[in-house]
Amino acid sequence: MSRISPLLVLLLVLFTGLVSSCSLIDRPDCGCVPPPRQPVTTASLTSTDTWYLQEATVSGKTTKTADLKDRYSMHFGTTGTYTQTLLADGTTYEGTWMLMGTDNRTLHLADHKGEAQEYTVEGAGPESLVYGRMGKTGQYDYFAFSPKP
Repeated sequence: MSRISPLLVLLLVLFTGLVSSCSLIDRPDCGCVPPPRQPVTTASLTSTDTWYLQEATVSGKTTKTADLKDRYSMHFGTTGTYTQTLLADGTTYEGTWMLMGTDNRTLHLADHKGEAQEYTVEGAGPESLVYGRMGKTGQYDYFAFSPKP
């Protein structure tokens, strides 16, 4: 008859304890899960007069402020309209916007031609606005704005 080594039993107990000590699903109180994101509100987008694009990550490449080829600003009106202004020459484009989906995290933009685009709002507060979407290359593209040029 074979006996199980006390060392083997101890190792199994330790391994089981380590595996079950902090699961993302079972133990949100252990600090492994990020806190829930706050819902996005209309005020989140309209709280500042103008949002200036500060950083864009497209196809895995991040470009900041002065190096952005077509840097622009966004003004979200409280009536559901927006104005996008190209900073290089002042050209403006107008359209409509609305928040949709779970916690209003989907930003739906329809441009002056009626073409719609949807973005996921990753964060919106008085000092920053970040939204993104799946890009043409299959990578997630991000656009980060601040209320300061």
